[in-house]
Amino acid sequence: MKEFDTENIKKAVKDSPIQKADIENSALIVQNNIARMNENSGRLKALYLPYIGIILTMMFTLAFSGGSGWFSNILHQTYFGLIMALVMGFSTFIFAYLDYKYLMNERKLRAIYNAFAEKYPGYVFDISSALGSKNNCSRKAGWSIKCYYPIICAIAIVAYFLVVVVVNYA
Repeated sequence: MKEFDTENIKKAVKDSPIQKADIENSALIVQNNIARMNENSGRLKALYLPYIGIILTMMFTLAFSGGSGWFSNILHQTYFGLIMALVMGFSTFIFAYLDYKYLMNERKLRAIYNAFAEKYPGYVFDISSALGSKNNCSRKAGWSIKCYYPIICAIAIVAYFLVVVVVNYA
């Protein structure tokens, strides 16, 4: 994926017909949206753990139930595990995609805020100059997405299959 161009954002802000009295309010609106995108990303990460926990609880409950019937066969437990792995994999993709979209919107809004700060230095605080670097916005998913969702999903799937093997062959 290609990176989005912050120059277009700077040009749009530069050419915008905004009045000086509305500058602070506009910056506040952008700040509130940045905070909302950040909170939504955090909420998704917080919701993902109980979601996987519920699925794992169901899977382990069935794996440890020593009863007779369809689920007592290791082949049937494996089929069930594969179906649940597909469900977890698909939902992991959905969670990661939504988180990616929230973080991309946050990055775009930060670029808009930085453009405001460059155009109106007396009215809007320029955090990028205070940090000593400019915001290099990228469309690539960060470590908070790449490492979080797939690793938790993989650990859950491997744990289930290890439990199935241990329960059936121990």
